Amino acid sequence: MLNVAKAIWLHGGLARTSELYGVGCWQSWLQWNMWWGNIIHVSRGWWAAPDTPALAIKARRAGGRLACVSALELYGECEPDGLLHVALERSSKRPRDPLVVGHWSRKTLPGSRLAVSVEIAREQAEACPYNQSRFLNDQ
Repeated sequence: MLNVAKAIWLHGGLARTSELYGVGCWQSWLQWNMWWGNIIHVSRGWWAAPDTPALAIKARRAGGRLACVSALELYGECEPDGLLHVALERSSKRPRDPLVVGHWSRKTLPGSRLAVSVEIAREQAEACPYNQSRFLNDQ
């Protein structure tokens, strides 16, 4: 029997429904696993393993992946600033939640499905007007 959470981690901790269908999961199997708490329905077409970081799930629900200070928080490089910084694609809509800071880019940024790379996150944090966090390595 297929371990759906493991299949999701093979896709980086967040997986699209179509990707899970591609490895043998069907909608009823996903629903059953969600009902038992084996996986989390993140948003339309997206699923997460239960041990996927909550910040990354929030970012996916906001339409992107972790960026700026939020990504650095995931990497253990800074303290949270109370906002959710999300990397968004050029055509993405402005987040409705006032606690979500969008970081739009015209190019595909390196990193994982959960967050942009550390280097990109540092660059974003340097330029971000909302950044009020403390970097752990600067203490």
